[in-house]
Amino acid sequence: HRAGWSRKASDHFTFLFSELLKGGGVGANYSSEYLEPIVQATNRGEVGFKCRADHPDSAEMEQWLLRPLPNNAIEFIVEDSREGWIEAVRFLIDKLTDDSGDNVIFDVSLVRPRGARLVTMGGTASGPSPLLDAMAQTYDILSTSTLTPLTAMDIDHALSSCVVAGGTRRSARMSILYWSDPYIFDFIDCKRDHSKHWTTNISVEIDDGFLRALRNPLMTKHAHAKKVFNTVTEMMLLNGEPGFYNSSLSSVGEEGDVRSTNPCGEIPLEAAHIDDPSNTAGGESCNLGHVN
Repeated sequence: HRAGWSRKASDHFTFLFSELLKGGGVGANYSSEYLEPIVQATNRGEVGFKCRADHPDSAEMEQWLLRPLPNNAIEFIVEDSREGWIEAVRFLIDKLTDDSGDNVIFDVSLVRPRGARLVTMGGTASGPSPLLDAMAQTYDILSTSTLTPLTAMDIDHALSSCVVAGGTRRSARMSILYWSDPYIFDFIDCKRDHSKHWTTNISVEIDDGFLRALRNPLMTKHAHAKKVFNTVTEMMLLNGEPGFYNSSLSSVGEEGDVRSTNPCGEIPLEAAHIDDPSNTAGGESCNLGHVN
């Protein structure tokens, strides 16, 4: 799928999380123009986590359970299901982007322990720890910084890292950023540290304007385009990424916004317009045949 953006931050993150938990892959374009209309985090309320003392995974959850529990907090009980995990993440992000200032405690006592059998999906459960890690990272990011291309990617990486299917880590993503975006060089460099963003492929979105600027030294953006090209090439030689995604060529014969692809880049995928009232950040799904 392509995960688009709506004005509600949680729509993007929960759509991505949902599709990954079902074993699918997700692509997204993180360019700043998509993020500008989104309601930013304003709630500096505190978040805590708790679990019953006799839960088999209590010891491995210690680093999150030892966080001080906030006072006067709303308690959210996380259900032991895929939907339960998604709704917990939605509630967390929604609370961080409203004006309430509410404190929240998430109770994961109902989540089955690591190694328990999964009937519907097969394999074994991961236990609550990966979810607590993802939620704690999401809270730490949104409570201390604004939503930028890189912080949005950080949250998606945290959610992707906790996806476990059949006892094996499995997530496939594509992250794309426009070549003249203010964050482009941070994006190109984001996988220099191999411990970060390993759940996603990354590609720089180029277009006809990029190619004209790159080839014409008299154009205003020539120096920038050349620096982007050279920096991408340097990183390609270092670890194989980023790639280039030519959205001008990909848009030939398309009517909508196809500035993103599936995780491996074979197919351009549309997303709903961010100002569409019915948009909940869902996007087009990949299929094996594509007819224009």
